[in-house]
Amino acid sequence: MYLKLNQFEKSMVEEISTLSGYSTSTVREVLEFAFLRQVEQYIDTTEMNVPFIGKVKILNKGDIFISGAKQADIDVFFSPSDLLRRIVGDVEDGESNLIENLLQKKFENAVQTKLQED
Repeated sequence: MYLKLNQFEKSMVEEISTLSGYSTSTVREVLEFAFLRQVEQYIDTTEMNVPFIGKVKILNKGDIFISGAKQADIDVFFSPSDLLRRIVGDVEDGESNLIENLLQKKFENAVQTKLQED
């Protein structure tokens, strides 16, 4: 069973698939399992660790009803990772060495893997 993806999530799966060389179904499965793991973390600790981004603490304040549908009324607190802070700082300073290096390595690895498969 798949989760219902919104348009942003669908395009993210497509972009990751294109950049990585993995099928959209593989990318989607990995993202869904990562999400399920984050939900497990929430159940255990009311926090979710979002890889590379940071930590999200979620406090449930009760239920609300919007157009007849029940939703949780929540407060969310975010603590960015050191990596995210560094990336934002680099971007704001007009630098992108870290991102460029990461992308270059990813592309090189993807090309090398593809060449080895053929």
